[in-house]
Formats: sequence, C-alpha cells, structure tokens
Amino acid sequence: MVSPHLDWTKLPDKLRYLAEPAEKYGHYQFDERILDFYRNEFKQEHVAELKVLGLRASTDKDAIDQWLADHSLTEHPEAALVYFLGHFMFLGYELGKL
Repeated sequence: MVSPHLDWTKLPDKLRYLAEPAEKYGHYQFDERILDFYRNEFKQEHVAELKVLGLRASTDKDAIDQWLADHSLTEHPEAALVYFLGHFMFLGYELGKL
C-alpha cells in the first residue's frame, strides 16, 4: 500500500511498480541499518520479492537513472525512496542475499 503523502504520479507509468517497494525498503538509507536488516530481519519472502524486482528494474535501469537525474532527492521524497531502494538492493547483492 503506497502512502497518500507521496506523489507517485511523478513516476512514469512503466516505473510505477517501484512505488510500493520504495516505500517498504527505501527508508533504509544508511549502510549499517541496511546490513542490520539483512542480518536480522531478512526472510525468504524478501528474497523472492527483491529478486523479481531486481530483474524488472534491471531492464528499466536507463529509465530509472534518467528519472532520478530529473528529480532531486532533496526536493522529491519519492526520488529519494527510489534511490535508496536501489542502494538497499545493491548491498543485498553484495552480501549474496539476492
């Protein structure tokens, strides 16, 4: 369920699938908190969800990067959540969790 306080219409339709996981995982912004999540809270249900998301996002990487370039993280909280979702997933891959 996406927050009514955020304007996900800023995302192009083809990237709207990022909204819910960005709200779920994008608030993990600092490496230590992300690592803590992967060590202590990460469950099998997260693996499936994030692997599917990673595959889909990899095909849209250029569009995501362009959207982030066009939307300041400090002015658009939605962009910050999408950016930090990517960082969250990157660390998951680095740790061998995804």
